[in-house]
Amino acid sequence: PDDDNDSVLDGADNCPDDANASQLDSDGDGSGDACDTTPHGTDVTLELKGKKKVKAGKPVKVKATCPSEPCEVTARATFKVPKAALAIAGKKKSLKTKKLTKSLTAGVTQTLKLKLKRKAKKKLVGAAKKRSDRKKIKVRIKATATDLGGNTETAKLKLKLK
Repeated sequence: PDDDNDSVLDGADNCPDDANASQLDSDGDGSGDACDTTPHGTDVTLELKGKKKVKAGKPVKVKATCPSEPCEVTARATFKVPKAALAIAGKKKSLKTKKLTKSLTAGVTQTLKLKLKRKAKKKLVGAAKKRSDRKKIKVRIKATATDLGGNTETAKLKLKLK
């Protein structure tokens, strides 16, 4: 029988009571989108990767992937400046890159290029002139992925300055 008249027999139909000839199942849970209360799943996965060391004043490049479904990623890098270099960094304990938002296709790795504003870039380069200070500056990347269902996951990555 085909109770929902969608041309797919009930035994093979992933929504036997709701018409869905396409049999679309976005989250792969066996229940078709037409009758699934969470057609985009209940969670999202975000993977971040990057070189262990980055240059002061250069954009921080991080690779981001949402392996199982499309998502939108918002990321930012923070440079934590040691006390010894605070005067050069303009009394700021941390310098942050501009927020970057990018849409990712499922399973496709994309590079996120996180850039400091011009003034912050100058301050970081000044604070990183001494090798001893440069080694103490910590780089933290924080990214949040949001899938089509509104589910979120946050990933963090720690890097150092060269």
